[in-house]
Amino acid sequence: MKSERIVLAGAITALLAAIALVGWQIVYIDKQKEPVKVSVIVNNSGLDSLINFKEGLKQGARDFDIRINIVSTTELASMTNEKEIIEKEISNGAEALILELYNSYNQTGYLEELNNELPIVLVNTDTSPEDVFYSVTADNNAIGEMLADEILADTEGKAVKVGIVAGNQEQLAMFQRLSGFRNKIEGSNIEIAWQISGNRNSGTVAQMTENQKENHADYCVALGNTETENAIDYYNAFSGDFEGVIYGVGSSEKLVYYLDNGLIKKLVVPDEFDMGYRCALSVAKRISYISESEKHIETECRIVDADSLYSIENQMIIFPEGQ
Repeated sequence: MKSERIVLAGAITALLAAIALVGWQIVYIDKQKEPVKVSVIVNNSGLDSLINFKEGLKQGARDFDIRINIVSTTELASMTNEKEIIEKEISNGAEALILELYNSYNQTGYLEELNNELPIVLVNTDTSPEDVFYSVTADNNAIGEMLADEILADTEGKAVKVGIVAGNQEQLAMFQRLSGFRNKIEGSNIEIAWQISGNRNSGTVAQMTENQKENHADYCVALGNTETENAIDYYNAFSGDFEGVIYGVGSSEKLVYYLDNGLIKKLVVPDEFDMGYRCALSVAKRISYISESEKHIETECRIVDADSLYSIENQMIIFPEGQ
């Protein structure tokens, strides 16, 4: 009987040792794995306006042990152009994707097939219908409404005309910003003199010049960082001393400079660092098969003017790496 207990104890000890060895091997092998390669494809990746977004991605990559590859892109010309870049990244070994879609419409089938191959997270845009895929973006309808509220408050019922630099309306995000603005000013003292849509830089200053000759706008509403910079370039092309004529969106150094110096009246600043960080978090969870409580994550935006530019809260969003 005693010998049986000794044999049983020996068997249990051997089993526990085997389990410990397997556990050690799993942990050891897992530590030896290369971090998952995540390709990030956004429009014109070298833009100054993406600095905070990139820093958020890099911080998230460090925290969640993934390898971020921000793909070098110029101005995307079409969804076909973007698909070519996506397919190239996959063939080069991308194991997950963070995408800013050039075109939000009629892409569901393509993205579903892509999502079956590898995890994807959409950034600063979405598809139509919405909330089908994981996404991280600002409340774009609210951004348009915020701009409208500021102009309505500043003009105090005085009849004024605005011109809109609306950006790429094939992107749901930009469409929502425009819709939010238009809906909020409907029936008000604000009249829309003209609207420029399209992606992104080409000819905007020339178009604004022509539009202003035909139907002069008192103020300019620009719905994205690039669009606001284009509006600045238009006003800088003239020798007049313009002040407080632009209501824009963005956070690049150029925009902050012209907000501080008076050309921009109000600026909606999205928290780009947080957007990048949450993209890294969302894709890391998808890689690890950890379920999200919400598929669609919205990040904060703030209205900033020259007086509030240097508040601690606004500085933390505009210059997060310096805090």
